[in-house]
Amino acid sequence: MADPANFDANLLYVEILVRRQETGSRVEVIRKRAVDRADDPFCAYIAARLLPPKEQGAEFQRLEQKFATSPWPHAGRARVLEASGKLKEALKEHDLAVTTSSDNPRFRASRARACELAERWTDAQTDWKMVLLAFPNDVTALLGYGESLRQASDADGAVTQFEAAAKLVPTEAEPRYRVGLAHSDAKRYPEALAAFDQALLLEPNAYDVLCAASTAALRGASLEALVAKRPLAAKDIVPAVAYADRAIAALPDRPGAYISRAVARETAAVGMAESEAFAAANPQAPAAPAVPGSPVPPGGDAPKAPGGDAPKAPGGDAPKAPGGDAPKAPGGDAPKAPGGDAPKAPGGDAPKAPGGDAPKAPVGDAPKAPGGDAPPAPAPVAETVDSMLKLAVEDYTAAVTRNPIPGPGLVRALVGRSHVNFLLDSFDDSAADALRAADIAPTEEGTWANAGDALTLGGKPEDAVKKAWRPGIKAVPSSARLHHGLGMTLWRLGAKGSDAINELKEATKLAPSEGRYRLSYGEALYQAYREKEALPELLQATGLREKDRESWVCLAHTYVALHRWQEAADAYEKVCEVDPKSVEEHIYLAIIYADRLKLKDKAKAHAQKYADMGGADPLLAGWIEALMAGK
Repeated sequence: MADPANFDANLLYVEILVRRQETGSRVEVIRKRAVDRADDPFCAYIAARLLPPKEQGAEFQRLEQKFATSPWPHAGRARVLEASGKLKEALKEHDLAVTTSSDNPRFRASRARACELAERWTDAQTDWKMVLLAFPNDVTALLGYGESLRQASDADGAVTQFEAAAKLVPTEAEPRYRVGLAHSDAKRYPEALAAFDQALLLEPNAYDVLCAASTAALRGASLEALVAKRPLAAKDIVPAVAYADRAIAALPDRPGAYISRAVARETAAVGMAESEAFAAANPQAPAAPAVPGSPVPPGGDAPKAPGGDAPKAPGGDAPKAPGGDAPKAPGGDAPKAPGGDAPKAPGGDAPKAPGGDAPKAPVGDAPKAPGGDAPPAPAPVAETVDSMLKLAVEDYTAAVTRNPIPGPGLVRALVGRSHVNFLLDSFDDSAADALRAADIAPTEEGTWANAGDALTLGGKPEDAVKKAWRPGIKAVPSSARLHHGLGMTLWRLGAKGSDAINELKEATKLAPSEGRYRLSYGEALYQAYREKEALPELLQATGLREKDRESWVCLAHTYVALHRWQEAADAYEKVCEVDPKSVEEHIYLAIIYADRLKLKDKAKAHAQKYADMGGADPLLAGWIEALMAGK
């Protein structure tokens, strides 16, 4: 039995009894003491804590009336409210406990923990700082203050607090683990790994430390490759996989480490595949600089939908040829619009969706060059990429099976597996996982977007509309990404009228600074022969996507349709600047300069460039010859 005069010993003793669900004679001794000392609010608090959980709330309310000036009944009721998830009400009780205790550090510490639960980190900082003024060497307060600083993005301040705690308890791993987290937040990955390794020396099988180390190792490798302008290779992920392997060995029934390992394998596979595709399309170029971004750590946000935030805007066949008065070649037909023939006028077959086909997974065929023909087909992607993605699917599957209760963990595993199956062109499996995740987390727009992209690319656009885009918008009406996806899919289905365009317009309203959405909306208007409305959208798109070839191509087409020849020439010149491999744009420039702007020297220069780059349209051969001869 705890010493009745020892305040802290009583609290710890009762905490043990509660956790052990003790009901014997020791509990009766504490209850008798509360009766014998009926005017002592602390004894009453201790006795109430030993009641069944369902009875504690009413008892603490009674004690609040009996001991109106004591903090203990408020502290007790706060605990009950926290346990039931009523954090706002709990914080009010903590406020009363702090007020009635004249800022006693004990109750400030309790309120700081409640603020952490409510993610009110600034308030938690204030309380922990006050606790440390009274108890500067309290390890719990140092860790609490450090964590509140870390959550407020003050990594250096957090490291200072965590290292102070580590000096006080040199045999405990927790402070060093926190040091590693703070360094990782600041993208100081070598320092983070050093701290995690120190923690693992003290506790070799610390599961959370191993998972965090796996994530830091992968992010560090990705950042190092990016700085070096080289692709991520399979060897780069070896440390990340090794940490994950140790975590799985320590606790094989926990899902987090499987997700860590899956993310590492997926990241490496994507980097390797992008490098393969870049090398095939640019055989004379140095190694590709493509390196995927930092992966999502277990417990972080879900991976983004396949292809990024939304299906990529213009790619695939180009929109309709510049308006009715395109700059014709003397004696011949107008040159084709980049990418092929113009779509039929309203009433005929539906044009291509604005933005072209959805982005192809990096392990599939190369996507068409924006606004033109497809680049040379890449050589077969290394088997290691395909096998690595399949191993990632196995890891995500292991995580799914170890998340029996629907919740954030299961959603992360399902979305991750959906993404990898998308990369493997297993669109049905990808859509099934995404829709299952959407059932669990209907307000997560990424789940619906994953499903919509997979169904669309899997040849089921009607299902994409019915099962993904429309239900997703109903669940998350403010999602620009989902409105954009619906508009794109409706356009592909032939709804080139108001429904598709209105959805694309809504996406621009909800995300006005997203250039991709501006481009899709502007191109849809252009393809619908509403060039005057398209122009301001495309001007904004080029402002937001200055280095994007497709934005300038569509803007140039629109200027031609409006007979604004100088602006059209400027836009085509920008296409050639952004994409030096452009060929057809040079002949368009030659025609505009020769026939519309009467600048023969510029016309000849672009005609020569067209020929030097392999341009050889037989319909234009005579016209080019005459131009070069000065006729």
